[in-house]
Amino acid sequence: MENYLNAKKSYSESKLKEIANIIKSGGIVIFPTETVYGIRN
Repeated sequence: MENYLNAKKSYSESKLKEIANIIKSGGIVIFPTETVYGIRN
């Protein structure tokens, strides 16, 4: 299942919790940094 969450420039507590739940459930989170994209799983 694919889930896309656009948290760009808006890091509310509810979005951060959703991102944490994706990581906890074994999902992959990709996020832009200042130089490259970071990947967390």
